[in-house]
This record gives sequence, structure tokens and C-alpha cells, in this order.
Amino acid sequence: MKTQDEILSFIRKQVPRAHFEELQIVIPTAFEKAHRASNELIHIPKNRKRAQDRYSFLQDGLAGLSKTWSSTVTPTEPSGEFYTLMMAGNIKITAAVKPWRKKIRPAKYRLSNSRLNKFLTSPQMDFLGGNDNSLAIDDTLNAVIIPFAPSPYMNQAAPLDILIAVPYFNSSDNYHVWCSLNDFLKGYENESVEEFKDTVWPTLRQRMRNDEGNAAESGE
Repeated sequence: MKTQDEILSFIRKQVPRAHFEELQIVIPTAFEKAHRASNELIHIPKNRKRAQDRYSFLQDGLAGLSKTWSSTVTPTEPSGEFYTLMMAGNIKITAAVKPWRKKIRPAKYRLSNSRLNKFLTSPQMDFLGGNDNSLAIDDTLNAVIIPFAPSPYMNQAAPLDILIAVPYFNSSDNYHVWCSLNDFLKGYENESVEEFKDTVWPTLRQRMRNDEGNAAESGE
């Protein structure tokens, strides 16, 4: 099984399907609200306001999912911006809109959250006996939900697609997971109903380390 498939399986065992199905409602709603707000502008270009409002309405919508996700609105450092951090099981998720034909900006808070995957930074601890085989409370897997902004020539009221991604610890360009949210949800149908076993996590953790190490050695 590929690393991506193992990670997606791990997430499914940690987070109920209904949690992610809520995102399929919140995200298009945020895009629709931003589209309506931008259309109130008459004399200046709409693109900048629409992009800003997509972010704001998206974060606000995610923050409203506190009954299912444990969601909190978190200020950035330095202050001035904010983002919503959602948690379920040992999964932490943030969201970022991907602009048309542009990369996702490596925002400081997303880099900081990816570094919560600190188990990826110290594989030597396994050899020193510093890591046990249980899923520690701070061994959180950090993912990003990525709605794609449509082309300027397309309908602006809905995202082009929605992806779930798990970034590398040591790179803002590489990802362990880059998967359509629809495909991810379909995977619940074939997922085993067995309870999560502690022995699965160390194996997955080591594979992610190895993938990042191999990428670093090859210069990717």
C-alpha cells in the first residue's frame, strides 16, 4: 500500500465520515457568500475582495463546526491575521484556498502546524529507545483542506475542486497526500470497521520519515 493510501486510511479511522461531509457544505457556501459580496462592488475590480472574503467566510464557516470538530479560531504570530484549527482524534486540520494557477503561500501558521509532526524530525530516537509504540497525544497528523479557486473565466460562486493534503515537514512544496475530497470520502465505503491499533501508527510514522528523507537526498 502506498504511503498516501495508508495515511488516508489512518485519517478515516480517526475521523468520522460525517465530519468531512460537513466541509462539503461549508466550503461551497463560503465561496457563494464571497461571490455575492464581491458583486456589490461597482467601480473597482472584484477579484481582490472576492479572494479575501473567500478566506474569511471559509474560516468563519469552519469555526462554526464546533459541535462535531473541536474547532478554534487562532490568531497568527505576528498578530493581525487568524485561522481556524480543527481537531478530531489525533488529526489537526487547517484550510487554505489555492488561487488559480498559483501555489499555496507557505503561511507561517501552516508551517508551524506541520512542525507539530515532530516525530518526523527525529528518527534516530527510535534507535535510542526514545519513542514508544503508543500513539502519544502530541503525535498529531496535520492535514490541510484545499479548495481550488476557479479560473477567472469560470463561475466564481463555487470551488473548482476540494482536496485534502498532508504536507512534508521539511518542504512546503512536497506532500505525502494530495487527494480529492470526493475520492477520500468514497474510501470510507471500503474501510475496515476494526478499531485502530497502536501498532499501525509507528509503521506509518516511519514510512513518512523515510519518504521525506529519500526526497531530501534526491534533492526534490
